[in-house]
Amino acid sequence: MAYEETGLANGGGSELSVSEFLGRLNGVKKQNNGSWKALCPAHDDNNPSLSVNDHGGKLLVHCHAGCSFEQVLAAIKSPPSVLGIHSGNGNRNAGSMPAPRRVVDTYTYTDANGEPLYDVLRYDPRDFKVRRTEGGKHVYVLGGTKLVPYRLPEVIQAVAAGKTIYVVEGEKDVDALMKAGAVATCNPFGAGKWRSEFSEYLREADVIVIADKDRAGWDHARDVATSFRGVARSLDVRQAAVGKDAYDHLAAGKSLHEFEHADVSVPVPAIYVRNGNGNEKPPITPIRLGEFLKTERPPMEWVLDGLLLRGGLSLLCAKPKVGKSTLARNLALCVARGEPFIGREVARCKVLYLALEEHEDMVRDHFERMGATDEDDVYMHCGPAMGCLEEVVSLITEEGYGMVVIDPLFRFVRIRDEAKYGESSDALDSVLRAARDTNCHLLLSHHIGKAATGTGEDYLGSTALYSSVDTLMNMAKKEDGIRTFSGRGRVPEFPETVVTLDVETGRVSAGDELRAVRRDETRQDILTALTAAGCMTRDEIQEECGIQRQKLTDELKALCREGLITCEGAGRRGSPHTYSLPSAETLFTPVSGNGGELV
Repeated sequence: MAYEETGLANGGGSELSVSEFLGRLNGVKKQNNGSWKALCPAHDDNNPSLSVNDHGGKLLVHCHAGCSFEQVLAAIKSPPSVLGIHSGNGNRNAGSMPAPRRVVDTYTYTDANGEPLYDVLRYDPRDFKVRRTEGGKHVYVLGGTKLVPYRLPEVIQAVAAGKTIYVVEGEKDVDALMKAGAVATCNPFGAGKWRSEFSEYLREADVIVIADKDRAGWDHARDVATSFRGVARSLDVRQAAVGKDAYDHLAAGKSLHEFEHADVSVPVPAIYVRNGNGNEKPPITPIRLGEFLKTERPPMEWVLDGLLLRGGLSLLCAKPKVGKSTLARNLALCVARGEPFIGREVARCKVLYLALEEHEDMVRDHFERMGATDEDDVYMHCGPAMGCLEEVVSLITEEGYGMVVIDPLFRFVRIRDEAKYGESSDALDSVLRAARDTNCHLLLSHHIGKAATGTGEDYLGSTALYSSVDTLMNMAKKEDGIRTFSGRGRVPEFPETVVTLDVETGRVSAGDELRAVRRDETRQDILTALTAAGCMTRDEIQEECGIQRQKLTDELKALCREGLITCEGAGRRGSPHTYSLPSAETLFTPVSGNGGELV
């Protein structure tokens, strides 16, 4: 739906020019057909979705994302009576004049030679607009003006001199840092607007990113830091010790050295960014297929035979309270001791266990019940560890860990929208690389949604989680209380198997495959029904036991072949198959149950 602006009246009888109207918008670009596209001010618009068309003094405004007329006007803080905009029905919208605004700061962006390109105006009440000078007049549209970082000449000089550069969120922070004796910069238009080409101005520099202490600030700092991959010589991410941002920090009397480490997750951690020792990112070096096929390869090494690879990445998924942490701690202790786990051999190695969610008293109690001692090579960390991959990699390298358990994943890496494939893939990319580079297995525990169907495909987040790991392991609790464990991925499939727990010792063990357990249960139900009734048709057995028809047919045939039941009748109308026990003796086959409860 389009909205029509007639007369462009500014409320005082004079005309409000199209350029002045467009000057109230950001990201304005003129189209080939003479219209304009701009960022809609009524929603978080990263891809310009607001169309503006001038038809002989009538301005048509339309948001393709669905924002209403009133929302757009409210967002630019210009009531309908000021702009004289009419909706499609011709009725003028009511409104009143806004409070007078005044410019409180003007931030001038220049090219590398110091020539002015555009200004960012800061208003009171709080607002920002951009303008440039054309033909001696102010124009509130950027047009094709090149965007650059703030204080660019100073940044270029500092990079050449080998000085540290601070990257912050806003111009006010930059000016405060410059006044304190540092060199700083930012991008125009605030959080979320950093461009990768801005990073090139800081190539080979030592960079400190200062994050504003809110969600948008942490996300912005993470994005900025990521853009310095293979660009910066060194990288650190910090935040204010007092207040929200660098300006507050310095205004409170804090020094440049008192910024604190920022708890943000950087998809590519600093350890993999270019530093003074050279570029640690491996180059792409193709070789011919024939040469590749002749290359001697070391045999695969397993932490858990056939399931968990040395240098591999795995995901252990389950609904809350099903027992994935219990299983993970059992695995950690078995690996540290070199004891078999769920019937499979392990390669004994040193284990680091990061318990990022559970209370440390519960973790301690479980290890004590399992009989853990000072002799066991399991090393613990209980508490926060968001964004600490670099520290974990250093520990693996220095201490020689063969397996690291991270419980759970989303307490270790921050993903803004876990449903987006790209964001999830980027976040796990560095974790996978860390596993490969250190030849250490990283096991990540992860939640399954409460509404999950139990198929193993119900983990929270994008399919990128599954595609990024070598092994996906799943724990499930069935309606009858049986808990199962299964595994699949780039390794041989581990069939869904019943797992049991000794409540007293907290130790987990594996029983039979679930399909064998279910088959035994089905057979027991059939034999129990025939024991009570003596002789029954298939339909009568199905009604009595509630067994799916094809499954029942298969089991009846198998029981007959094995001589455990007899079958009479022609199997047609008037003479159906009837089943009975071969003797008066009641026959039962053993059943493998759950034998206990996981806690």
